[in-house]
Amino acid sequence: MSQFESAEDEKTKKQSAKHHEFIDAQINKAFLELLSSSHGGELIWWLLQTGQLHTNPYCQGDPHQTSFNTGALNVGNQILVKILEANPKAYVQLMESKANDRRSNNSTGDTTGSAD
Repeated sequence: MSQFESAEDEKTKKQSAKHHEFIDAQINKAFLELLSSSHGGELIWWLLQTGQLHTNPYCQGDPHQTSFNTGALNVGNQILVKILEANPKAYVQLMESKANDRRSNNSTGDTTGSAD
């Protein structure tokens, strides 16, 4: 490999890294915008639940289901990482908001489970 090819590879790597930084910043901005609205918070909460966050993916006797569950958990963890990158306090605030919703629904007798 020539010195020229090596310099071109370095330039390409730097451009790629800059592009990834830009994309990450855009994703973090989108998460911040979602987290700042009640509907966005509901969407993120649903995504985290769908991602089976804080669950054990193991399914005794069914390796395929375990694999599927592990994949879903990975997606949930990736979403959580993005939330924490965007705003480290946002997940705690989201959990507090959901807990307040549950308390409010319990005190009013709402048993539909719409807060979760």
